[in-house]
Amino acid sequence: MNVKASDVARWLTGLVENTYPEDKLYLELGPDVAVKGILVCWMANAGARQTALERKANLIISHESPYYTTPNFDPGCPHPDAWQINLAIKKFYAENRVAFIQSHRTLDNFCIARLFSKHLGFPPPTVHQGYKGFEFTLVYDLLPIPFAELVADLKKRMKLSRVRTSLCKPDKIIRRVGLGWGGVSLSSNLQYMELLLQNRVEVVIGGEVDEYAMEYYRESCME
Repeated sequence: MNVKASDVARWLTGLVENTYPEDKLYLELGPDVAVKGILVCWMANAGARQTALERKANLIISHESPYYTTPNFDPGCPHPDAWQINLAIKKFYAENRVAFIQSHRTLDNFCIARLFSKHLGFPPPTVHQGYKGFEFTLVYDLLPIPFAELVADLKKRMKLSRVRTSLCKPDKIIRRVGLGWGGVSLSSNLQYMELLLQNRVEVVIGGEVDEYAMEYYRESCME
C-alpha cells in the first residue's frame, strides 16, 4: 500500500475535532508523492533536514514553518520570501525531493491537551475550556506537593537533566497547575496565561518562556 503525502495530511487533520487554517502541506513534489519515510520534529532546522536525508525520509512533519519569518513586515526590508536562508531551504526541498507538512495548532491541541498531561501523571482537568475544538485553558488540581518535588517529578517523567523555573521557595505547597496553550509560556501567549490566572493557577508548565513573560508571572504571583 502506497501512502501519499496527502494521506498523511488528511490523517493529521483527523486527530482533533477541528483543524486550524495555519496547518499547511508544502508540496514541492505534489500531493501524490509516495512517502518512503517520515521525520517528525519541532522545527525543521539544518540538523533535522540532514537527519531526514540520512534516514531516507522524504516527508518532514514539523510544528513550525519550514521557512523563517517575522510577524510584521517592514517595507524597507526584504520580504521573508527573498531571505537568503529561505531561498537555500527551498532549494534543499526541491533538490532532495523532500515534502513538508506543517501542523501547528492541530499538534498543539492533540499533544498538549491529550498526551502531555497524561504523561505528567495529572488527573483529568478541573477546568477544560476553549472554542472551535481547541482547549486554551487547562487547569489541574493536584494533591498538595512542594514546588521542588513537583519540579523533580516533572524532570523524571520527561527525562530531563534540568528545567528552568521561577525563583519559587522549594517548600511552597502547590495545589493547582495549568498548562500553557500549545505547550508555550511565552509572552506572545499572555492572553491565555491570563485565563489561567483567573482560574487561580499557582504554577504554569510550558516548553518555552522568555523574560517578559517571567516578569508577568512574578507580578501575577504565579510560578
